[in-house]
Amino acid sequence: MTIVAGEENRPPVVDAGPDGDVELPNQVLTMAGSVTDDGLPLGVPLDTRWFQISGPAAVSYFDRTSPVTDITFSLPGTYILSLEGREELSASDTVVVTVHPENVGPTVSAGADQTIFSSVTILSGSASDPDGLPLAGTLVTTWSQVSGPAPVVFADAGAVSTTASFGATGSYVLRLRADDGALAASDEVVVEVDVTNAPPLVEAGPDQTLVFPSSAVTLSGSVTDDGLPAGGSLSVVWNLLSAPAPAVFSDRSSLTTGVSFTAGGSYLFRLDASDTELVGSDTVTVVVEDASTAPRVDAGADQSIVLPVSSVSLGATATDDGLPAGSVLSYRWTTVSGPAVALFQSPEAPATPVRFEQAGTYVLRLTVSDGALSSSDELTVEVRPAPAGPPPAVALTSPADRQGVTDFTEVVGTVTSADLLSWKLEARREGTDDFIRIASDRVEKTNAVLGTFDPTLLRNGLFSPTALSAPGCGRSSGARARARQRRLSYPSHKLDRAVPGDRGRRDRP
Repeated sequence: MTIVAGEENRPPVVDAGPDGDVELPNQVLTMAGSVTDDGLPLGVPLDTRWFQISGPAAVSYFDRTSPVTDITFSLPGTYILSLEGREELSASDTVVVTVHPENVGPTVSAGADQTIFSSVTILSGSASDPDGLPLAGTLVTTWSQVSGPAPVVFADAGAVSTTASFGATGSYVLRLRADDGALAASDEVVVEVDVTNAPPLVEAGPDQTLVFPSSAVTLSGSVTDDGLPAGGSLSVVWNLLSAPAPAVFSDRSSLTTGVSFTAGGSYLFRLDASDTELVGSDTVTVVVEDASTAPRVDAGADQSIVLPVSSVSLGATATDDGLPAGSVLSYRWTTVSGPAVALFQSPEAPATPVRFEQAGTYVLRLTVSDGALSSSDELTVEVRPAPAGPPPAVALTSPADRQGVTDFTEVVGTVTSADLLSWKLEARREGTDDFIRIASDRVEKTNAVLGTFDPTLLRNGLFSPTALSAPGCGRSSGARARARQRRLSYPSHKLDRAVPGDRGRRDRP
């Protein structure tokens, strides 16, 4: 009796082998699987077998029970096969086989037939291998000459799109061939060549603009030629046709040359190209501009106000030389110094109202830029505190609001102040900034006639009389105190022009 102790049966080790590819019409693939076992249990044989899990058609086995065997596939597609090893225990492994359809040759087009009148043409062929077969193959294309009166030179015979040069007039047949490593296809194109010399095609480059202090540019031209006459050579030269001053070339006989200038103005250059028989040319213009200067800025005169008047109107001016070409002036108001930040209504406009929230001395700066250079100017606004004591009292009692008037009309009101400096009475047409001075004085008035409004020479419309009073205390008389307004309406059915010799009369329509 033999007793084997301490060994445990383990399942077989199965390897179905690497995935494989088959190209039709070859239908057979050799499977290189392997199955190993530990020999346990004793006396139980190891059974191996191939199974088909999926695929477009059933496969056939040369020896289904052998890990290494030939398997035949009938249709293209993807197949999944399993190799199984079995004793008391079993194990399996799968392999994927891709069966490719039969190789189809490439598709080729040599392009449309041509008739040319030069010695060079562009061949626009195409070639493709849609099936990508054979797997290890590479698509190779080649141009060749089938017939013609003279040899043809291909710039790149292996490219589907290339140039061909012809040495004589006549009819040429050219062939484009494509080979995928197993199959080949070709197509032909006929080129009728009429070799007549044409002048070179010249491009002098785009027009340029130069701004001093820069004083040089680079002219870059290009020339294409038909290669005729045979044995001829191509030469180029730059010429200055018109200019306000001489220009200096670094190399007149080169397509690319530097040119320097000593004066502003418009310069016209011509590039000539000769093939020894014919000449082609093109022109280019270079405009040399004077150097740009910074804008000239005037922020306006210094100003002074007395609270409660808290705003002034700024009216700056700026002039520029118009350079760089196409530039537009931009404006920016800023507060340089002061007890608080000045509040600009339109900080990017040359004229703008500005408001101050505290008394003190403010320095305001306007900066103007032309896109390349900028300059600035400053002004000072002194905001004085309100005078001590009560403000002036101003009231208008007659005429009534929106009262129609046709003749001289007295304006009755009151202007009083503990420290009266001056007062004035004005009228403004609504919708405009035009003021008409009616009266002014330095004497207080109480329910008295302040002035007489004369509408006889005015256009029809609404006018707003306004009484303005300013206290003394050494402050500006331009500060406004309280004011009440009464609007006078002139009847719209009256004519707006007085009749000479009769100020009080109006003609009716």
